[in-house]
Amino acid sequence: MSKEGLQKVIQHEQTDNSTRQGNLLSTEDLRDLFSFHGDVRSEIHGKMSCSRCQNDASGTENTEEGNENNLDDSACQTDQEDIGGFANDAGCLHSLKISERQVGTPLEEDLASWGHHFTSKSVPDTILQASAGDEVTFVFTNQVDGKLIPIKSNPSPKPEVTELNRNQAVSNRGFNKPQQRPRNRSNHYLPTRPTKE
Repeated sequence: MSKEGLQKVIQHEQTDNSTRQGNLLSTEDLRDLFSFHGDVRSEIHGKMSCSRCQNDASGTENTEEGNENNLDDSACQTDQEDIGGFANDAGCLHSLKISERQVGTPLEEDLASWGHHFTSKSVPDTILQASAGDEVTFVFTNQVDGKLIPIKSNPSPKPEVTELNRNQAVSNRGFNKPQQRPRNRSNHYLPTRPTKE
């Protein structure tokens, strides 16, 4: 999440404080965002009061009947559950729990609709899966449909090469080479030792 996304979460909380939703962070929460708490998998997720997941370390889904915020399988449609095909490439598409799938194409500040992963093995990113180890205890994921090819920048215009410019370039090439010093003639007349035959 970008700094701007966090700012939107805070601004939304301040403007709509009377109808606070579970995915908002208070200003105090933001200040304490990067503090380490060894007994909690994800402090942000815990403070969200997430209805899609249980708030315990087991990482199992919330299966309470009658919970109005519980999402069913229809909320994560097949065509939306793997935007970009990353989960399929990572080999975890068919084993994702409902809470590990994102709901539609959520906005950056809508953490409740992102994928919630209690283990890196369910994250649709093979590099993260391979490198995370036990150090990563919780991951929010938000897949977006974008381009994997970098945007081409505008090339700088090349100067026109004319016959005059070409001749100057050829004559200037000699200046880039190190120049040889003229030999001292006295070096040629140094006495040499006679060789034994």
